[in-house]
Amino acid sequence: GNPRAPFPVLLERVDRSQIMGSPVQNGNMYLWTAGASAAPDGWTLGGASAAVAREGTITRRGFYSAKITSASAVATLSQSLTRIGRFRSKTLIAKAWVFNSTASEVTLRLTDGTTNNDKANAGSSWWELLETASLTPGNGTTEITASIRVATGTKIGYVSSLWIPVTGL
Repeated sequence: GNPRAPFPVLLERVDRSQIMGSPVQNGNMYLWTAGASAAPDGWTLGGASAAVAREGTITRRGFYSAKITSASAVATLSQSLTRIGRFRSKTLIAKAWVFNSTASEVTLRLTDGTTNNDKANAGSSWWELLETASLTPGNGTTEITASIRVATGTKIGYVSSLWIPVTGL
């Protein structure tokens, strides 16, 4: 079936942390000012020969998702948070809606540069909500990065949204 959510979705529970103040910029993949085959605004593509494309058909909600394709290395679509001092000693998690029908080909990662908290997809014919284990950055933390990782070997993964809930920040 088509992994696009039926329209209209009237009874779906809304996670307000996704839309109210997440520190992730352009977490819903709406802005693509560099073009449809460049990383969405605020995001960085990494990995040898990796590709990203704006996807308008396979979306969970909204206009677009990011279609990430790996090659000879893991493909990453990542964003480092700014003003990280406000996150020190706070408990953070990352959440993302991803699509890929094969288990463990798409991983959500939240890292402080020392600890990597990963959550892999189960493999489904529908969108999956991934949530990392909690991360508590210490006083010496100099980076906090959220990313979607697609396994090596010409694999494809989609991300419709990625956010960090702001409870307690």
